[in-house]
Amino acid sequence: MGIKKTLATIMMACLSFGSVSVAQSAEFKFSGIFIVASEYQKNPNFVKGDAFDGLIRFRPRLDAIISENLYSSLQLELGTYKFGYGPTGIGSRNNSNVKVRQMYIASKMPGMENLSMTLGIQYMTAPSATFGNYVLDDNVAGVSFGYTINEMVSFNLAWSRPYATVGGQNDKGSSAIDYVQVDVPVSFSGVTISPWAAFANITRKSGSSLAQATKDGATYNFSNSGTNAFLAQEGLMNAAKTWDTNGNYSYVIPNVAGVAWWVGAAVEIEAIKNLHIGIDGVYGQAKFGSNKAASREGFMIGLDVNYKLPMFTPAIKYWYASGNKKNSGLNQAGGLMPSISAAYVPLYFAFADSSVTIGNDGLVGGYTTSSTQGVVLELGDITFIDNLTHLFQLGYMMGTTDQSWVRSTSGVATENATFNPTFLTTADSILALNFISTYNIYENFSTTFGVGYMNMLTTNSHWRVKPEDNVLSLALGFQYTF
Repeated sequence: MGIKKTLATIMMACLSFGSVSVAQSAEFKFSGIFIVASEYQKNPNFVKGDAFDGLIRFRPRLDAIISENLYSSLQLELGTYKFGYGPTGIGSRNNSNVKVRQMYIASKMPGMENLSMTLGIQYMTAPSATFGNYVLDDNVAGVSFGYTINEMVSFNLAWSRPYATVGGQNDKGSSAIDYVQVDVPVSFSGVTISPWAAFANITRKSGSSLAQATKDGATYNFSNSGTNAFLAQEGLMNAAKTWDTNGNYSYVIPNVAGVAWWVGAAVEIEAIKNLHIGIDGVYGQAKFGSNKAASREGFMIGLDVNYKLPMFTPAIKYWYASGNKKNSGLNQAGGLMPSISAAYVPLYFAFADSSVTIGNDGLVGGYTTSSTQGVVLELGDITFIDNLTHLFQLGYMMGTTDQSWVRSTSGVATENATFNPTFLTTADSILALNFISTYNIYENFSTTFGVGYMNMLTTNSHWRVKPEDNVLSLALGFQYTF
């Protein structure tokens, strides 16, 4: 090759490289959270037995940043895996469970820097000043807008589609649940008040298609109970399911359109230095025409007061979630407040299913506080040694559903006659203890040891299977962030 041809080749390569650089001028940022943990549980969920598992999860994130006005983000999730199961077991590592957790574009409009827009799978939640949100607190596909009116007032509007299906087993046609939320935070003199409202439209076939149900007389029998469709029904429809003598249950499912709505407010007060007061309140309904058997309505309130001291932060927490009345069975609306995908965690072990948790989004997951009320005394951020902190929680909780609601009649009982520690009756009460220690080995690497204990003080005699009196959790976790 001659000198001229060599120079021409180099120039072409430089031009090509330059054009690629211009086209891909985004700044890329790679980050992630890696958690490995193990946990032993005695009588998990108050069912007699022992359980021990190793757990692993990795959430890598890639951000492509053009400017502060335009960027995109992708977060994947690998796991949570249990050691020896599925992808972690010998001979099955090629069956990886990888899912998209977040994938969105965020932008501000040219000349309208006060207006922001996010498109795609993103984190959405209704305002909360306490322990998460009882209606929606999850990653969901949708569109959200935010507008800053001035330093005191802003406006947020979001639409999402948390559940949808192309069709059911016996019903042709698509169905979906569409959720719209608006909130208007107002801040002044150390006080933030965030009133909000939400509406969900449930299409005509959602009652059967989203449940993946088969018709049997006046009821629909569930199948594929581990699907997202099942979760949609659990959150929006009355828990009035019935069991037969063989242990199979059915659920009255309407084949009509439904609507759900919520109104609430979150109040955060920080007018006094180191003192935080959080108050939540929300009321909601879900109705399916005249079918009261599937409808439900209820409310929830929460209070979180803490005061930061040099060596620890004392706090008191309280919540109340409405329950079912004595006669709210198959012919009346249930008394539980409807939800889309909630994460409300006032007690770590009791409602996060593990004493090794990272905020409301732990390694194992979170539950709602349906049909419970409780109070928690907490000492957090306890520090006597550098890089070592402790958290202590003492909680008492009881149910708000009438104790006779789960009573069996002629061999038939409601589905919730199977005991669930996050669905309690007025005859149930639980004492809970948590002690969690976190040590920062390095700036980006920490280890957490947790002890969780629950004692059943009183028990409803009408549960299908009598729950055990004591539950214990011992957990050790390691978290690496970068």
